[in-house]
Amino acid sequence: MEHSIAGDEENRFSVRISRLLFWGSVMGILVLATLPPQGTALEQCPDKPAHAVAFGMLFLLGLGAYPRLRVYPGIIAGAMGIFLYGGGIELIQAGLPWRSCSLADFIWDGVGVVMAYFGYLLFHRFLPSGWAIGKNSKGEQLPQKK
Repeated sequence: MEHSIAGDEENRFSVRISRLLFWGSVMGILVLATLPPQGTALEQCPDKPAHAVAFGMLFLLGLGAYPRLRVYPGIIAGAMGIFLYGGGIELIQAGLPWRSCSLADFIWDGVGVVMAYFGYLLFHRFLPSGWAIGKNSKGEQLPQKK
């Protein structure tokens, strides 16, 4: 299946920065999810919307970090991977005395991923083709810089 992602895009500086942000966020979410909640700013944040925002943003960061996931079926695999990561965190929390496993949190993780997925699809549906990566305003592939 042909798609608009440039062949050497994996080496672009912006992709490398996106990967750093993505994996930093993955680790940051894991650390925050395993810390005791007492005395942290996490107590002040509404729990369920925070799950949706965190996992929606993680999904979008993943699309920036791994451009080949932006096309079907990769985008579905990416969404499922982020969703399963949320499930893994809930399982880890089940073993921590200061945390608990919550099906509601897991569902809200999925809500965030689904909202980000549809937001991404709508964003690309209504943008001119020039916004596509590696294409000009006419939708033609741009030459790659050496």
